[in-house]
Amino acid sequence: MKGIFKKIICLSLISFYFLKVEQVQSLVPYYYFPTIKNLQKESLSIGKNAYQLLYFGQYEQGLNLAKLAIKINNKDENLWLILAEAQVANKLYKKALDSLNNAQKINLNNSEIHFAKSNIYLKTLNLKNAKNALETGLKIDPNNYKAIFQLGNIFLMEKNYLEAIKLFERSVKIKPNFWQAINNQGLAYFEKKKYKFINKTF
Repeated sequence: MKGIFKKIICLSLISFYFLKVEQVQSLVPYYYFPTIKNLQKESLSIGKNAYQLLYFGQYEQGLNLAKLAIKINNKDENLWLILAEAQVANKLYKKALDSLNNAQKINLNNSEIHFAKSNIYLKTLNLKNAKNALETGLKIDPNNYKAIFQLGNIFLMEKNYLEAIKLFERSVKIKPNFWQAINNQGLAYFEKKKYKFINKTF
């Protein structure tokens, strides 16, 4: 009788042991925590996808992806630049400037931030700020022929034809086959001559 009792106790203890282990395993599930490096890599991938959507004219979808990339990683100025571009595509100019200001806090010496700002100011016809942004960007990247060309266009709009001609010429020296600058240089010469002719007439 005592032997049977001992066997029952042993079986009970063994059963309890296995049940206990099973319960402990069910209470400790496995979680994967991505590293900061993995998150940054993922955010850049999302940012590239957002840029591609913008390129194909899917502006709203591009904006949503750019926002997601920033939520994952708000320490990369390039992601802020992509978000700003998406916001410009959706005509959210004020928000785009805010995004560029955030990018500038990360890296003040990124000329692309200043050039992107000038583009927004031009769209909103704020020529003074557009000019200032371009000039600041050109101090960092003095051989950016597109920025020089854009600055020439502002002087052309302001009827400062002589300065516009100089800038178009400077742009063509950097990129000789830049036909837009060559074309606008001719336009500036034409407007300058016309302006002088009108002044002589009156």
